[in-house]
Formats: sequence, C-alpha cells, structure tokens
Amino acid sequence: MKIGIYFTIGDLGLKNSLAIFKGLLDGQIDLLEIGLPFSDPLLDGITIQESHARAVKENISWEEICNALSDLKKMCNLNQQISVMTTSQHLYDINRRSKLPTLDGILISDIRHNIQNPFPVSTKRVWFLNQEIALKKDNLFPPEEISMIYLTRVQGTTGENQKNELSTEMAISSLKNISNKEIWLGFGISNQKDVLEAKNQGASGVIIGSAFVKKITDYYFNHLSEFDESQKINSLYHFSKNYISELRFNSY
Repeated sequence: MKIGIYFTIGDLGLKNSLAIFKGLLDGQIDLLEIGLPFSDPLLDGITIQESHARAVKENISWEEICNALSDLKKMCNLNQQISVMTTSQHLYDINRRSKLPTLDGILISDIRHNIQNPFPVSTKRVWFLNQEIALKKDNLFPPEEISMIYLTRVQGTTGENQKNELSTEMAISSLKNISNKEIWLGFGISNQKDVLEAKNQGASGVIIGSAFVKKITDYYFNHLSEFDESQKINSLYHFSKNYISELRFNSY
C-alpha cells in the first residue's frame, strides 16, 4: 500500500519545510503532495488553511519555490513521486509556468474535473474527483492526459472525519473501469486503520494531509521553540522520517 503525505512548502519557513520533505523522502514515502502557498486555499479545512497562511507570511519567491521543487525531485528514488497542489492563479503568467519544474502530477484545485487545464504545463494533471462524481459513470472521462487520480474519501473539506455515505469501494471500482492510473484516496485519512481500510477498498495509495500537518506543527510550536535554526531543521527531519517509517510499519 502506497503512502503519500501533504505539506505546504514554506510552512514553518522554507528551510524547515524542506527538512520535513527530506525526512519523508528518507523515510521512504511514496508520494509527496506539496501545497504551493496561496492566500485563499480551496478544498481545505482550517488546519491546512492555517498552513498556507503561515507559508504566505514567509514571502518566499516563486523562483525559490520552483528551485526547491526541482531539488526535491532530484532526491527522489525511482519509485518516489512528487505532485503539487495549486490554483490556476499561480499559472496565469507564462513566465511563472515556464519556471515550474516537471514533476509527477499537478492538482489544480479550482478547475473542474471535466474541464481541460487552460494553462499548459509540463507536468501531467492529477484528476481530482469526489465519490459522487466517480459513481456517475455516464460520460465520465479525463479531459486530458492524467498522471493519477485523487479520490476524496469524505464529503466537504480536508480534516473532516465524517465518511461519505456513498461507497468508496464502489467508486474505486468504477474508476478502474475507465482508467488504469493509480487511485489515491485522500481527505479524512489520519491513521493506520484508515490506511488498511483504503487498501481493502482497492485504492493504490492514501494521502495524509491535515493529520500530519497538525502533528508536526504541534511538535514544532510545543517542543522546538527554544532550539536554534540547525536544531529545528534536524529535529523536523527526524520527526518526519520516523513518522512515515512508523506509519508504514504499523500498516502491514
């Protein structure tokens, strides 16, 4: 069962967020889903909204973000993937788009599932669907070439715990009939039990977002306030590496 983690680049500072990503990669994460800072993130609950707000305050340039993404991609082994979650407002300008490195997927949160991305980029799109849409089999097909499918496990925004009454297993089965791409399950994934449940439902992998963001930011603010910069970077690296290692071990 593949495991992915979401975190916003620049949250807690660029160096600290890169330490988190490096720790996850060295912990053998399968997918890094990296949020690009935005002042009004769509789809997300309060935990990830706050993550974006902290990252925006860091005033990190687009060039710094793109260089960091490129460096992270070079650190991946052959089986590890990086996707970014962004909005079309990041992609309006052709010069900005040209600086974005080629990654394994791009989820554009404000473009509907049946609309082609009007802003060409070198990275294939992550097809974002909820269960209701996935179960409507008539005329459901990707509007362009995709890299993977992101299926929501619950209704609403990230961080909510109430499961969708529609069958996740049926939605996954339906999607497998129209695409051979990996199906990643997200929203409401927070622990080993959720990972095993997603595996039994037929998902290729899971993406943990709010649960990880909350855990590592709580650790940062409650335990690292007296540390210097290098100590913070080292501690965040090891926390992230251990988090994914323990999660993977306990999910088998």
